[in-house]
Amino acid sequence: MRLIAIGLMLALGGCNSDGLVRRSEAESIAEDFADAAASGQAARIDELEARVQDLEAELDGNKAAVSAVAKVVDGNAEISNKNILAAATARGECGTQVQNLPTGGIITRPIPCTAENYFKRE
Repeated sequence: MRLIAIGLMLALGGCNSDGLVRRSEAESIAEDFADAAASGQAARIDELEARVQDLEAELDGNKAAVSAVAKVVDGNAEISNKNILAAATARGECGTQVQNLPTGGIITRPIPCTAENYFKRE
């Protein structure tokens, strides 16, 4: 930034009738350029802050959409797991148990499969 100000001072030096730029004029020119640069940077910062806000709003919308899809997927997985457990119970994959009937008879029933005794078995 100082090089630009110095270059301008030298360039503007030829504009005066005596050929020299006074120190106060050079400082004024340098301050004008510094103010212009700061103003440009402030505008760029404002643009970037607005873009960040837009992206955050878009992210919030996407999070809501992902959450809705996740709920559907979780519901489908739960239904699928219930169906798997019911079929495994019907096949007797989790074992059987003997049950005495009040009439004196004995029957063998399958042990209901649960997530603990079916999915976590070795």
